[in-house]
Amino acid sequence: MIRIATKNDISFVCQNMRAEDYLECQHSEPGFSPETMAEFVSGYKGFTLCAIDNDGVPAGIGGINYGDGQYGTAWAVGTDDFSHVALEITRACKKACHKYLERYNTMLFANSWDEHSGSAKWLSLLGFEPVNQYNSNKQPFTLFAMGEVSGQ
Repeated sequence: MIRIATKNDISFVCQNMRAEDYLECQHSEPGFSPETMAEFVSGYKGFTLCAIDNDGVPAGIGGINYGDGQYGTAWAVGTDDFSHVALEITRACKKACHKYLERYNTMLFANSWDEHSGSAKWLSLLGFEPVNQYNSNKQPFTLFAMGEVSGQ
């Protein structure tokens, strides 16, 4: 089941994040902690979806941060049970990305730590394309993009 995430959903997933997602966040954000991420995500301008597993427990969160209106940032993290809801949240996130692009004349971006076994593949399934490789905190990352800006 997919629903709009509550603060409790966000806190639970951030506190129980799978190891690769934790490392990806840690490498991309200096001073990262599950608590700071939960606070940050709760303050996003945009929306956050939550995937609930068969036991009624949050297994993943993801969404789009609208940022300053110049572009959006897509993201997702999960618990060790994320694989149980991966298809469902992938469909919901893909639909959300396309609705965002239809509504706003801008682009969506996402980052993937190159050592994460599923992040880049997942972004490609959503329709993102790799556009640039870079380092963050001495770790290899790839910037992904989706959409086009009119007139460019």
